Amino acid sequence: MRHFLKSTFGPAIIAALMTCGMARAETVDIVTYLDYPPFLQADLPEDGLYLDIVRQSFHLVGVDIRLQLMPWKRGLRAVESGRYPVNVAWTLNHGRGERFLHSKAIFSGRNYLFTSMPEIKTWHDIQPLADAGANIVICVPLGWGASAAIEALIEDGHMRVTEPEKLASCIEQIMVGRAQVIDVMRLNARYFLMSPPPVPEDMTVRPIYEIPGPESSDYAEYVLFSPTDTGRRIKKLFDEGFEKLVTSGQYEQILLHHLENYTDQDRRAVMDDLISGGVLPAK
Repeated sequence: MRHFLKSTFGPAIIAALMTCGMARAETVDIVTYLDYPPFLQADLPEDGLYLDIVRQSFHLVGVDIRLQLMPWKRGLRAVESGRYPVNVAWTLNHGRGERFLHSKAIFSGRNYLFTSMPEIKTWHDIQPLADAGANIVICVPLGWGASAAIEALIEDGHMRVTEPEKLASCIEQIMVGRAQVIDVMRLNARYFLMSPPPVPEDMTVRPIYEIPGPESSDYAEYVLFSPTDTGRRIKKLFDEGFEKLVTSGQYEQILLHHLENYTDQDRRAVMDDLISGGVLPAK
């Protein structure tokens, strides 16, 4: 009997244990581009705030992620076509809300204007200053966009546009006076202003003033999913994990971890924006 158990049941049990041990969590391909600090950036913890949120949300439902890095536009096409199921992270303008499935907002906030012109106290000052002859250049990184009210000022000719490849170049242009305004999410600019890019020694560095953007510049960013059966299934998993992340308090812990080098004012502003945007519940 001892021999029978060893030779028959023993291997069966061992095989079952080995099968369980070899079972792996599902792995989902995430398309993104790590050039959007502090939200998506290779040299930041967990590749930035957004990927930390997405990774932990999937982890809570037993799913691993694998990054597929490609430029923004190509990445959108790859997910819209169904080649990959997920893209992180976008607003829903330019028809993206209709072309893709999407999560709840994973982050919300407001654009701010950063300017080297002390005459600009609010964004409303731009038009009369331009009408009075001021040369105002707005720096918009290539592929980015300004808020609707600022875009209208550009279209009406009240500001000229320069489009370098990276936001860091815009910060440098503001600092030395080659541009006068940038219109970006607050944390984007604050990331660079905490450690400003170097400028030539013979250039005078100008102070940079921060003012709220237009009231219409509130924004929210989402995880996009392919409009396919696979996309729907992955979206359901993510939504379940993200809900757990928020209700358990882990979202807030992740956020504070990524904001530990920012000022108390920055952290309070981010929390207020997330609550007003419905990403976090009111306390």
